[in-house]
Amino acid sequence: MVVTVDCWPFLHLTSSTGGGTGFIGTALTKSLQHHGYDVVLVSRKPGLYRLSWNDLNKKGLPESTVAVVSLAGQNVLDPLRRWTEGFKQNVWASRVNTTRYLAAAIESAKVKPKVFVSASGVVFSASYHILFLLSPEWYLVL
Repeated sequence: MVVTVDCWPFLHLTSSTGGGTGFIGTALTKSLQHHGYDVVLVSRKPGLYRLSWNDLNKKGLPESTVAVVSLAGQNVLDPLRRWTEGFKQNVWASRVNTTRYLAAAIESAKVKPKVFVSASGVVFSASYHILFLLSPEWYLVL
């Protein structure tokens, strides 16, 4: 995923990222900060420059948001994790609901962000067939 930021003539820019603490999100956050963006992570964990999912639903996006990136989702590549019904439900909710929340926040924003990126990785394996069922629902949210 590439987000070009050099050409935008803004002095104060904010990117809101769901799933920003993972492998890709951490690298993207560093890159955006390097290019002059303030990055706000939408996260379950409180902290500096973080917005909880509940706060996002109540208060919406920060006013200066120019980009929203959805990278949220339960890690599905843990070989020790069993694919129970509960785990499948968590995988579903962690992708579909978070994308839905971000889309709703964008829709209700007074000033719409210029970009909304939603990205995922899918591994082809018979044991991961739930991801193929999940994908159409996930992307219909967009």
